[in-house]
Formats: sequence, structure tokens, C-alpha cells
Amino acid sequence: FNQAFSRSHSRSKYYCSCCSSFIQIGIVASVLKMRNMVYVDGLNYRVTQATKHDLRREEKPLEINSEVALVDPVDSEPCTAVWRYTEKGTRVRVSTRSGHTIPLPTSARQLDDLTDPKAATCGPKDTPTAVLERVTFNPASSGRPVSFEEDLTLQYELEPQPKPCPTYWY
Repeated sequence: FNQAFSRSHSRSKYYCSCCSSFIQIGIVASVLKMRNMVYVDGLNYRVTQATKHDLRREEKPLEINSEVALVDPVDSEPCTAVWRYTEKGTRVRVSTRSGHTIPLPTSARQLDDLTDPKAATCGPKDTPTAVLERVTFNPASSGRPVSFEEDLTLQYELEPQPKPCPTYWY
């Protein structure tokens, strides 16, 4: 899977070289991660007649690795992109041809449930950050790392239960 499409980068400009000798520029409408394909608005569509007086336009997906390329922001030519880190530590897409940063669209921040984490606000039913950061588990034994169950056994001075042997069914 192409790293430039690792998140749903819809609304970015991409070159399309599908089914024709000339290259077209379009905007990605949606990304199909599992199939390595994207839908581009207004490109690679088929017009079918639904009824006697009705025409329908059905868009077909394009392959990411062979039919679609990112647009270089400097000269509007097709390019490939790599992920790099800036001096501040933020991860950005960089064009391999010109070395300029290719900005991510705002829809790339959306999660799978279509929420934007930067625009989200805490509601009355959300747990406050201070409560989430509070440490509630302190292991009794400071020597070796133990599991939660072993720590409770040591803390309440219970008899340790032997670990069950694996059971095999044939």
C-alpha cells in the first residue's frame, strides 16, 4: 500500500492517467484502503441509462500505484511523495521531485467515525484529563514485573494458585 495514501487523504489533488492518453487532475473523493484504490471526482466514470429519460454517472475506482499520482505544488506535475519529519517533529509529505511539502487536506484528520479530533470539545459525559492521568495501580512487589493477578495475590496474602497446564483437544 502506498504510504502517501496511508490515511484517507480525500480532497487532495491527484493526477489521473486512466483510460486515456492525456493526464487529468482531479480531487480524491474517497479511499478504499483494503483494495488499494481511490475514487476521483469527475474522472473514470461510466454513463448508463437507468430509465428511458434518466442517465446515471457511475464512478469507477482507480488503482493507487499505477493510475494515480500526487500533484507537485511547485509546478503542478505528477510526483511521488515520502513522509519526513520537520525540525518541530511534525510528520509531513514531501515531494521527491522538488522537495517541497505537500499539505494534507483537513479531511485527512478525520477518524473512521468521521470526527475531527482537533475540533472535538469535551462534553458533560466525557472523563476529564486529570482523572485519566491519575495513576491507580501501584504494584506491591518492586522487584520483578508481575501480572495484575499475581500482585493481588501478594497484596492480600492469598495462596498462589499453580498455573494451569495447557489442554490439548484432538
